[in-house]
Amino acid sequence: MSLPDRRESAIASRTNGNDGIQGGCDAYLAARSAPGPERCGSPTARNLVGTWELVSRTERDPSGRLLSESTLGGTPAGYLIYDAAGHVAVQLMARDRAGLVCDTSGVSPDPNDNANIGGYSAYFGRYEIDAGAGTVTHVLAGALSPADAGKRLTRRFRVAGDTLTIAFEPKGRDGTPRTRTLVWHRVSS
Repeated sequence: MSLPDRRESAIASRTNGNDGIQGGCDAYLAARSAPGPERCGSPTARNLVGTWELVSRTERDPSGRLLSESTLGGTPAGYLIYDAAGHVAVQLMARDRAGLVCDTSGVSPDPNDNANIGGYSAYFGRYEIDAGAGTVTHVLAGALSPADAGKRLTRRFRVAGDTLTIAFEPKGRDGTPRTRTLVWHRVSS
């Protein structure tokens, strides 16, 4: 199957039937009047589009206690990019990668989280917005860890001016729940 045929097949599989997708920002699907409240021109999608630089990444336990973060360190660097056609790309890196535990398994223990390898995390794909739930879902087409390709990572988000806050609840390696919060600053739109 050629690349254009695979793309058409993938688009058809996303638009046939009710698969629970709440919109997204895919110009092709919007042009075909795909179900869902969000379209590329929606205020929610327009607020999200741009390049974002990571300001902070924290993890807290259910009591609110700040947890140590060993995979990317306490002050990672990173960029998050959303475009108007529905594409997303993320790269995060520990600022000091020397001395970090290098998880070479390339597998995250949580289906709503992605793997970090040697203090680095990266993936790309498409995104879908559910404005009613206040969530954005990253649908991974490719990732640093091959095991992450195909995952759907859902995050709560809020945009206030040029600040984007994303939060979700991954499980730690021991299965303990935690809340991860990432704060981003818009560097271009």
